[in-house]
Amino acid sequence: MLEKNDFSLMNTNNERLVSEIEKVRQRQREEIARTQAGVRLDLNLEKGRIRDEAATQELKVRAIEEKFHQEVASLRTLIEVIKLQTLQYMIGTITGAGALMLGTWCFAISTRMTVVDAKKVSSYLAASNWLISLS
Repeated sequence: MLEKNDFSLMNTNNERLVSEIEKVRQRQREEIARTQAGVRLDLNLEKGRIRDEAATQELKVRAIEEKFHQEVASLRTLIEVIKLQTLQYMIGTITGAGALMLGTWCFAISTRMTVVDAKKVSSYLAASNWLISLS
């Protein structure tokens, strides 16, 4: 009978230990599940933070890109204005030089005509003096 009692006591202790082991296992599973859930939550929060940071960086990049395009456009406009001014100065210079050359040419022609006319007049005078002396 003692053996039966010992056996039933051992069996009861064994069942109690199995039950306690199962409870510990269950607690471990729950703790692991909570830890995994916490890690997942942390990962999701970090992903969201990284997305927000990436969106902020993207906005900054777009703003800088827009500013760059505006600066390039203003520089192109400035270059076109300078080209136009240079063309205007060139046209003015060429026109002025042409007028100066035309004036010099006209003066030279009128001076030459005067010299030629003076020579003609003096030759006419000499011829007329010769004719007068003959008469």
